[in-house]
Amino acid sequence: MLIQIADYFQVSVGQLLGETTDQPDTADTEWQVAEIAAKLELLNAQFALRSEKNRRHWRMAWSLLCIGSLLALLFVLLPVLKPMVSTFTSSQSGVIGGADGPTSIFLISSTNGIVFPVLVVVLFVAVVGIILTRRKR
Repeated sequence: MLIQIADYFQVSVGQLLGETTDQPDTADTEWQVAEIAAKLELLNAQFALRSEKNRRHWRMAWSLLCIGSLLALLFVLLPVLKPMVSTFTSSQSGVIGGADGPTSIFLISSTNGIVFPVLVVVLFVAVVGIILTRRKR
């Protein structure tokens, strides 16, 4: 009960019981301040290490997301790019389509029509994430 009363009045239990407190010695106070400063310096160093580690982890995650979205984007665009490459390497000329097969017009199927913009947005977000997690100097 005394602890709760002391907490309520923001005093020590000893003060509630009537103990007198002596004024601390200035040398003792300076020692306590130096000890607190050393502890704060240690805590700041630990916080800096943890922040750097978190920054590296996030940068790695954004990089992996960027690489993954680039590969997925390439996989989605591969059917579109393949006919273009074959027309540049082909020695035939004058045939637009129909005689040899379908034309190589940019067509994106209904599933790729949704996937392509999503992959572009994911790639953009990943690049922004990489930029934001660069080392501050």
